[in-house]
Amino acid sequence: MNAKEMAFDEFDAAMAYSSETGKVTNKAHRSSRAVKGGSVGVLRWDDDGYLRAKLNKKEYLVHRIAYLLHHGAINKRDRIYHVNGLRHDNRISNLKLSDRTRLN
Repeated sequence: MNAKEMAFDEFDAAMAYSSETGKVTNKAHRSSRAVKGGSVGVLRWDDDGYLRAKLNKKEYLVHRIAYLLHHGAINKRDRIYHVNGLRHDNRISNLKLSDRTRLN
């Protein structure tokens, strides 16, 4: 795995993704907050409005996890954006990939 890519195997072992609903759930009980079958992600209204989830004590954006679990690999440099502008809508039909140079 390239150091610039998110680790698909780690996320695939811990989380499941439904491309139709956009929900990312835990495959197993990982902590008191991360229970088997429970949704991952905490919405932070005071920050930028994105859902965030923790894996191995590191925080990730849920829409990037969703894209990764559906497509298999993404580069950290790539940008995943929400087509309809709703940052909590992580259905695969609403997530598009663009590298950062094309959006700037």
